[in-house]
Amino acid sequence: MEDRITTLLSYTNETVAQDYFPISEAEAKARGYVWRKPEDHNYRITLPAANLPETIQDVSDTITQEIIGCASRNPDPQAGGCTTAFRIVPQELAFYREMNLPLPRVCPNCRHRERLTKCNPLKLWHRRCDCNHQSLMINHYQNTTAHSHGTDPCPNEFETAYAPERPEIIYCEQCLIQLFTQLENAPRSFSGGVY
Repeated sequence: MEDRITTLLSYTNETVAQDYFPISEAEAKARGYVWRKPEDHNYRITLPAANLPETIQDVSDTITQEIIGCASRNPDPQAGGCTTAFRIVPQELAFYREMNLPLPRVCPNCRHRERLTKCNPLKLWHRRCDCNHQSLMINHYQNTTAHSHGTDPCPNEFETAYAPERPEIIYCEQCLIQLFTQLENAPRSFSGGVY
């Protein structure tokens, strides 16, 4: 059964394996994986991405008849396997209108690759809780929540997907629950749209 599955799907653009565990064509073949080269598509682009309307209000229903050229146009499979062109289907157009979103300028493969660059890496770092009561000041935020460990540094250590050099304040579960509990019970006031 396993051999049948590996022959049905290739390691490259047919599974997410290449997104999370990228390997070269030579490595895939050495491991016995199927590697299919993407088919060459000679799309006849009818509308370059640069000519798309800026707002969704300026888009007519005829956009679903267009073949839009991807603004990225990167055919390298390792860089996302750009399809070089794409279409907007009626359901997609309805969604963009409902959400008041502009039309995309790049193909679905390039959009997927861009989303992956925003994800945390598949790695865990050993960290200590950052709460440290009032002595911690990060990005103009000072922790003023009372914690069970008082003013001493929190002794809790854990694994997290946030690297030590990241700007976020990382709390252990216990301190985070204390913070949320105190925030839920505190009077709320707005300042400049942030509270």
